[in-house]
Amino acid sequence: MASITDQILALLIIFLIIFPSSLRSDSVEVYLDNELYQSPNLTVHCQSNTKKDLGTKIMADGTSISWLGDINVPGENEIWSCAMNTGKLNGVFDIFESNRDNTRCGDVCEWMVNEDGIYWYSPPDHNFVFQFSWPH
Repeated sequence: MASITDQILALLIIFLIIFPSSLRSDSVEVYLDNELYQSPNLTVHCQSNTKKDLGTKIMADGTSISWLGDINVPGENEIWSCAMNTGKLNGVFDIFESNRDNTRCGDVCEWMVNEDGIYWYSPPDHNFVFQFSWPH
């Protein structure tokens, strides 16, 4: 007959198999990298649909900003939209969306701003993947 410790351990393992996200943090660290080496500074203003606001940031070439995106907001799909402007390039992009990025990013979701658009870092591919074009 199994001991009470063995039974508790078996129940814990079953729980973690059924609910694997219970081990995961409630947030994802979001990085936005400025790789616009041929352009002036990038002005970025990111805010969420859950009333969080990073304010306006001026990013020099080769710099990054980061923040935490929530993945377990009750009844919400947290979306962080970032308005970006260089003077000649500008647009608004959904950089973090909890329903979209919860499983594909892991604990870190990295984005790169480039002259031809916005790229997301794909952990399985170990590569940046094109996601958004600049509006014309």
